[in-house]
Amino acid sequence: MTSQNPGWIVLLCLLLWSGAHAAPSDAEQRRFERLDSTIMNPNLPLANRIKALKQRHSELLQGGKIHRSFCVWDPLGRAGPIYATVHEQTLRSMHYGLMLKLSAYQDEDALLQAFEQQQCDAALVRGNRVYPYSRFSATLEAIGAVPDRQHLHMLMQVLASPKLASKLEGPQYTMLGVAPLGESYFLAADGQLSDLQTLQQLPVAVVPHEPSLQAAAEHWGQSVTVSGLSELIRGFSQQELPAILAPMAVYPVMSGHLQGPISIFDAPVAQSTIQLIGHRDRFPTGLAQILREDFLFKFDSYMRRVDKERSAIPAGTWKSVPAGLQMQLAQNWQQLRQQLSDDGLYDADMLRLQRKVRCRLQPQLGECG
Repeated sequence: MTSQNPGWIVLLCLLLWSGAHAAPSDAEQRRFERLDSTIMNPNLPLANRIKALKQRHSELLQGGKIHRSFCVWDPLGRAGPIYATVHEQTLRSMHYGLMLKLSAYQDEDALLQAFEQQQCDAALVRGNRVYPYSRFSATLEAIGAVPDRQHLHMLMQVLASPKLASKLEGPQYTMLGVAPLGESYFLAADGQLSDLQTLQQLPVAVVPHEPSLQAAAEHWGQSVTVSGLSELIRGFSQQELPAILAPMAVYPVMSGHLQGPISIFDAPVAQSTIQLIGHRDRFPTGLAQILREDFLFKFDSYMRRVDKERSAIPAGTWKSVPAGLQMQLAQNWQQLRQQLSDDGLYDADMLRLQRKVRCRLQPQLGECG
């Protein structure tokens, strides 16, 4: 009996394996390209794009849906407005093929740990927490770079363009959407304080993981301390902290604990955002693109929520800032942005994009000459 040559057996196995894992044929590759082109075209009906998405990524479907888990930060947990907004989104998400499972976190550190351990496919957190995942999108909150909601809306329109998809994807993570939380302001625990330059002499507290706000206070010449969110709210409410620099979103959390009137200086320091970051292998480019467009679609809804929260702040709380001082601050913030870009915190491409938006809306600015 003639013995078999084991080399032929190995070769046969390799041929069978390679056939089972062969690259897509040219025809199949062209089909994928046509589907990708449909998915990424915002001018086509959404139903057509979603149909193409399901055909392109049929391997991800379970019962006709792509199942994904979102971890959501809200300082008030499941009872908070951020979680409620995302929960409303679950119904809309079903229309474009997503079945979402939500988990609420009041502790951002715990949320991000769960995200990095892949216990959730995407994380919704404050914009300044996404530097490790997308420096480009985190730089949305650069000091003084986005003066108001008109600038922010235009910037978000640009970010939702398929042309920028490659800037929003990294090797491991992809940016899936941005929502406004209002601006960040200087607040004083003394309701009689009406001069921002007087506040400059006071020590100011910021919450952890806010490198932009901490740098702004230091650049403004203040002594800065870092306090956890609960400690900051407690200390400020009890007037143990004379001043804070914080997003407007903290006001609803602390309003019930305030012992008296406070002052908020009506000169926004930075935009505050909440951003959705996902594991790239869980969100193909086309799905990520549709999610970003959906965030843009809901921009006005997000702003109505911000306006509602702002309307709850007593009118006398707001202190005006003279135009001359606002111009001085704008110059200071421009210098600070350059410094933080040189230091490696800010993304230079995002800063250039923000400058283009400012010069489009305010061509008279000195930086636009």
